[in-house]
Amino acid sequence: MLVLLGSCLMDTFITVSSFLAFYKIHNLYCSQGNRLTMGDILKLYLKRYLRFAPTVLAVFFFGVYVMPHIHGSVSNTAGNPIWYSF
Repeated sequence: MLVLLGSCLMDTFITVSSFLAFYKIHNLYCSQGNRLTMGDILKLYLKRYLRFAPTVLAVFFFGVYVMPHIHGSVSNTAGNPIWYSF
């Protein structure tokens, strides 16, 4: 059921994430005396990117390099029933 609702879940995640990003930027704006530089915003998004990038890269590595070899290899499709479901 969650696979069928994947796009709805992704839209909800992006919406909540954007509201939280706005909230952080707004708090930063108010705490600095109604002054905000582009460097502050870039630092905020760079920190967020560096927090999420290792997880995304680990999932990508697992899907590309590990999954084909779990039940055989890429060329061995007869002994590899799980590969086509991904």
